[in-house]
Amino acid sequence: MDLADLLGLVKHSAAMEILYFGVVFGRPFKQDLPYVGDGAEANADMWAAPDETREEIVDLYRRAIAHADTTIEALALDEAGRVPWWGDAAVTLHHVLVHVVAETQRHAGHADIVRELIDGAAGLLPRNDNLPPPTSHGGWTTASEWSRLPSTPACRPPGRRRVVARRRCPWRLGGRPGPSVPG
Repeated sequence: MDLADLLGLVKHSAAMEILYFGVVFGRPFKQDLPYVGDGAEANADMWAAPDETREEIVDLYRRAIAHADTTIEALALDEAGRVPWWGDAAVTLHHVLVHVVAETQRHAGHADIVRELIDGAAGLLPRNDNLPPPTSHGGWTTASEWSRLPSTPACRPPGRRRVVARRRCPWRLGGRPGPSVPG
């Protein structure tokens, strides 16, 4: 993993802003994106090409955000749009906002992991990493916390008959151990 991977996440995020707040609502962006759409190499927006600079990609993202802001300011939350890559599904601006915020958040997490792999730093600040202390088994959850996690149907992913490994319930508890749920 290197800086090109981080730039790829920025480039991808810019493309998503442009597509979701441009194409979906018939508000074209002023620049063609040859790395997305028909004829483009799959996932070509996920890495920085050798001829692309950090400044160019960051500038593209800033312009993409400005374009998205213009769309958000101009349209009502219930404004309808169509997503061609979702089978031409009808969506509202509200739906797209939620989707893009979730996608941006997910990729920000990816970027944080890549950055940690590059420099080894983790957490919030060097003197206050905002991370709980590690436990004797290397994780952040104590054995007693694991034993309190539910093994109930409510903690099963959809379509599964058995509880997943380590008795976690991330789709119900936000990925973190939580209080015991009566079974």
